[in-house]
Amino acid sequence: MGLSELVFQGITHIAPATSIVFTFPLIARQAGPDMPISLLLATIVCFFIANTVAEFCKYMPSSGGYYSFSTRGLGSRSGFMATWNYLLYDLLGPAGSLGFLGYLLSEILGTELGVNIPWWLVAGASFALIGVLTHYGIRLSMHTTALLGSLEMGIILALAITLLFHPGPGSSYVAPLRLSSSPHRFGGILGGMVFSILALSGFEAPAPLAQESRRPGRFIGLAVNLSLLVTGIFYVLTSYASAIGWGTGDMAAFASSPMSWLSSTARSGPAWPRRMPRRG
Repeated sequence: MGLSELVFQGITHIAPATSIVFTFPLIARQAGPDMPISLLLATIVCFFIANTVAEFCKYMPSSGGYYSFSTRGLGSRSGFMATWNYLLYDLLGPAGSLGFLGYLLSEILGTELGVNIPWWLVAGASFALIGVLTHYGIRLSMHTTALLGSLEMGIILALAITLLFHPGPGSSYVAPLRLSSSPHRFGGILGGMVFSILALSGFEAPAPLAQESRRPGRFIGLAVNLSLLVTGIFYVLTSYASAIGWGTGDMAAFASSPMSWLSSTARSGPAWPRRMPRRG
């Protein structure tokens, strides 16, 4: 595999669409319209972690990933615990994403087309498709991941641009850039960083693919850093657009409204189905 496939392995593990829908309201509850500042600072903090992973990957590229790093540095018992913790995270994350995908598609099909398909059926079909891709090899899986990841980010970026051209009531284009806009000032920005780091987790995913990459000593560490950089910039831009599109003076409602990001895009233009839930 080349560098681009490895980078998208990290990006899709971060799951930017899911984080935007579910984590942005949590960040807004603490930081208000200053979400971009929280996400920018969190990205900088995460770079220290990513750099550590990248250095380990240069020193000992291995399909063991965190297991190899922890075992070599801290012993077999620590490596055992790190492996099981990572395995649980790697199983629960995709399961949650598939469940959300099933729920969202089921709601859209029922609302827009009048076709009622249970969410679990959509999630099960998606799981089966992933199984087929896995069966036919990692090259096909990674190419599909890169394609769908690019499509995901392209759609969200288009929606974010739509929000910028359709500001919400009382929006100020400079409010997300001022530290004083946070309801709790700098303490609120720090609180938002906690959930921002959660939204960025997953950038280390290229590490276990060392044996499948062309130049593991160089590509794996570079992919870890690039996936974090690309997603961090993407989050800063989309969080800025989210605050503008909703209304920078009413971010408390953004934090408490269900599906607030989808509601903003539904109100802003034809880029999203009009009958999706609206703010309030």
